[in-house]
Amino acid sequence: MFGIRIFEVHERLSHSNTHLPEAFHKGYELCFFAHDLAAHLLKSGCEKGIFSFAVNDIVDNVEASELIDLVEKVKSKDILERLPEILISKIFPAVLSDLLHYVFEALEAARKGKLSVAFTLLRKPLQDNLFVLESIIEDECDFSERLACTPPNFNRADDITSHRARIASVLDRVGYADVFDANYLAQLRYDKSFADSFDGFCNKATHLITSKSILKTSAYSLNFIFSTDLTHNSQWSFLFSRLPYVLAYSSMLCEHISERFALTYPEYKDDMNRRMSALYILNAIEHEDFLSEPLANLALHLHQWLEAHCKASGYQEPDIESLQRMGETGAFPGEAENKVQARFDAFESLAKLPF
Repeated sequence: MFGIRIFEVHERLSHSNTHLPEAFHKGYELCFFAHDLAAHLLKSGCEKGIFSFAVNDIVDNVEASELIDLVEKVKSKDILERLPEILISKIFPAVLSDLLHYVFEALEAARKGKLSVAFTLLRKPLQDNLFVLESIIEDECDFSERLACTPPNFNRADDITSHRARIASVLDRVGYADVFDANYLAQLRYDKSFADSFDGFCNKATHLITSKSILKTSAYSLNFIFSTDLTHNSQWSFLFSRLPYVLAYSSMLCEHISERFALTYPEYKDDMNRRMSALYILNAIEHEDFLSEPLANLALHLHQWLEAHCKASGYQEPDIESLQRMGETGAFPGEAENKVQARFDAFESLAKLPF
């Protein structure tokens, strides 16, 4: 990865404009951890110039908006076989940055109780930005060819079968087919007829009146306008039980793509995986009655990984108290504070090294 730091538990929850009930604070912190992990990857990578290495021998300072000029440079140098690699080095950080802006604002809107704004903002990153990242992983040459069309030929098929097939292909390629459920991710992101779907919530948040099947607006009502405390709680429950699953998936995509530019320090990767796993498990416990089978399966997988990881590292199985500490600092169960600090200091030193 591209630089290392320990992530802080967010203090925004103590602000006076916070309307998010305490029951959803763990979900908020988990989502922001996933956001910050990707944001730090992006920031550190840009600062160290890692995304520019692929084009440094071709042309300097080519921005994403000038991709057509970069393509012409590649053609003039007769190195078209490198075009996918070069395009991805420009597209990936730009698309990730855009995704993170939307997710940040959506989480902040949810914290402030502006749930229609939150769901409206989430539609693009969950459907479009992730689609582009998946397309990069699935077939980089095909991605390059589609980008060359006017307009770029990334029209998504509307049927869930196509989405499921693409996501399943991506999960196979990155080795996570036994961790995430391709069918559930497809339904969660794209199936407006599926009750357990962001697409339904996002459609209703975007439009005052919807008429299709399960989305049909009730008589004497307008979507999201007359929300009560009960409906707000239902919307928060959906958001902070489902969004962590999608963000955990997106973190995996970003990590996989980023490794074409630079490998992650194994100790840092383990530390961040411990934290993400602990936070996810704690949030799953908080929303145990609201979990779908794929969400529960991910929590179980992460718990099994943590058990094996802690045992292999010479520590006991984590309990609730140690999970709390692990989520905040990455500490193993019973690990001395000076060892946790030493690891943090080592990460800080590594972050200062030139690439």
